[in-house]
Amino acid sequence: MICAITDRALVQTFTGRDLPGAADVNTQLRLIAERVMPGFG
Repeated sequence: MICAITDRALVQTFTGRDLPGAADVNTQLRLIAERVMPGFG
């Protein structure tokens, strides 16, 4: 599994596209820890 953490500003800088619904990095990490990682335990 590959989990990509997306920084909205970085995506906009490189692609010119905005991700208005994207969660911030800390929220993404928390969601991975809470919802994805338990499946591997």
